[in-house]
Amino acid sequence: TTFALLAGFQNFGQQVSRSIGVNLLTAFGIKTTLPCDWTHLPQLIAVCHMVLPLLVIPLTFVLVPDASLKDSLTMDADAQTRHDDTSS
Repeated sequence: TTFALLAGFQNFGQQVSRSIGVNLLTAFGIKTTLPCDWTHLPQLIAVCHMVLPLLVIPLTFVLVPDASLKDSLTMDADAQTRHDDTSS
């Protein structure tokens, strides 16, 4: 169902954001255990709140298909063959 699909996307998004967060904390050298080190926190905040959201803009043109809502996004075998021939 639609709800299950949306819940799955939400769970996937949470896991990806946690993984990216842990990797960024490690990359910026931020330590949350004693002795704590928060010296690079302003740079991390700048990256997470300015650079990463700006990265979404060019990715939109790559990830969103160039099609209308009325268009069929599936191709039959003949159309796929013609598409493969024209793209090579």
